[in-house]
Amino acid sequence: MGSLQSKKCSMTIMATILFPIFMLPYGIRNIKLLDGRICLILFITFFGYQLIFHPEGVIFGSGADCARYAMVFSQASSIDDITFYDFFMQLDSHDNVDYFNPILLYVVSRLTTNIHIYFMVYAFIFAIFYVNNIYTVLTKCNKVSDYTLILMYIVLSLIMSIHDFGGVRMPLAFQVYLFGVQKYLFSYARSALLWIISSMLIHFSMFIFIIAFLLYIVINRMELKYFFGLFILAYLISSVDITFMQSLFSFLPGGISDRLMLYTNEANLEAFESGDKYYLGEMNLWGRLDSIILRYYVFIAFCWLFIKHVRLNKKHEYLFKLSLYMYSVALLLSNMPSGYRFILPGAYICFASIVILYTNNLKVRSILHPFHKWYSLALILFILHRFRFILNEVGFSTLYTNFITMFFVEDNVPMLEVLKGIF
Repeated sequence: MGSLQSKKCSMTIMATILFPIFMLPYGIRNIKLLDGRICLILFITFFGYQLIFHPEGVIFGSGADCARYAMVFSQASSIDDITFYDFFMQLDSHDNVDYFNPILLYVVSRLTTNIHIYFMVYAFIFAIFYVNNIYTVLTKCNKVSDYTLILMYIVLSLIMSIHDFGGVRMPLAFQVYLFGVQKYLFSYARSALLWIISSMLIHFSMFIFIIAFLLYIVINRMELKYFFGLFILAYLISSVDITFMQSLFSFLPGGISDRLMLYTNEANLEAFESGDKYYLGEMNLWGRLDSIILRYYVFIAFCWLFIKHVRLNKKHEYLFKLSLYMYSVALLLSNMPSGYRFILPGAYICFASIVILYTNNLKVRSILHPFHKWYSLALILFILHRFRFILNEVGFSTLYTNFITMFFVEDNVPMLEVLKGIF
């Protein structure tokens, strides 16, 4: 049996190397199987190589975070004899607050000058955590015949997916953090806390979410109504005084305080007030449509379940309370500059909890099914919105190249831009 499984995995690996885009549906359909997960990990790795970090007509190094890291990689790979310490000390204050990415940049730049390789290695690491996180949730779900549940699975997989590769550090930090949280929830492994804490090495702002989860471990025995009260309060609070947040940071040890201050400085505050890509800024409706859809779904679904006094077993009540608590923390943090990003892991935990409860509790299913039918159009819009971002990450070469030919094709025009030109 073992040799048969090994042979099947080998065939899947070979097929994905040669035909990555055509093997993607196989990986999605068979994610519960080992070879299906390997297929998805390989495809995401391939997608990472295809990431357009320097779109045609754009100044090199400007734009998304990936563009800046591409420039840093280019500079590092051009220097033959440089120690990691010297490399790290040359980074600006934005790049040396974390440790994982500088190490990855340095190591890969010692091996190649091809910037795509750096993003491919990053994508491989991201894929391992991302695929396993989705797989873990699916293993906790019972089989239910419901088309709205299919929409929920797709939304769950797209909340933090390959559409956000341009962010580099934060998407990976979220996946590592959630890997630890799920490991703690479902296997009660103490080692899970190490994964949760290690997410801070990838993006230092995860420090806040780490403290939040550790606090939940202490207060989780509180009654559900208190967590729901916090949930409602978080929705009512429209803003948090940035100087108040900074005063809280001032009580922390010097190094930690200085690093957190980087995320609440005046430049970030100005960007927050002007609506420059931040969650609550005055930006166009389409740009924040996905956040709005997630926000209202979570609010309506959890309020409805609480009002209906759904009976849950101990394990599911623990999960329900965690969802209320972590999303409340995310909402409060979203009112800070750069804090809008915490909505994503908060929403992921909520959606993961909903699909688990929905497939394991008949009462939950009977309560939420009418709402899902009514809200399905919004979920479809969310999915289309996410796919639009994915089309803007890579070019058409993703459709016809493979792990061999990709090294000979340079594509700097996003697929979305080509489609805009046609239609």
